[in-house]
Amino acid sequence: MIRFFTAAVCALLGAALAAAQQSNSTQNASPAAAKTAAQKSQPADYSQEPFVIERYYTSARFENDGTSERNLAVRIRVQSDAGVQQLGELIFGYNSANEQMDVHFVRVKKKDGSVVTATADAIKDMTASVARDAPEYTN
Repeated sequence: MIRFFTAAVCALLGAALAAAQQSNSTQNASPAAAKTAAQKSQPADYSQEPFVIERYYTSARFENDGTSERNLAVRIRVQSDAGVQQLGELIFGYNSANEQMDVHFVRVKKKDGSVVTATADAIKDMTASVARDAPEYTN
């Protein structure tokens, strides 16, 4: 019980000190620093970008037998024709000698709300351009 009370008092004291320091630092801040802080609080404007990555999630699982699995889930909002051209072909590098790649699905959600799923024949397994151009430097 005493430990809990001591911990609670320390937490309250720490919060009070932090609040006092913060109010002190904002009073002593220069106008330029205040302007910079105000600019940081405004959300960034990405409306002119060709695409915006809204979500990028990677997970990895390693097994005791030495195998592993990586999963990648990405949500990208394409905002212009330049974005369509840049993302028209998705390239994922992997070592075919000891890795296997499976694409579970690629979906495109259009402006009108319709969803188009890429078919299996849209997936191509190609040799990397460096291996085609300089095969003596690859193994």
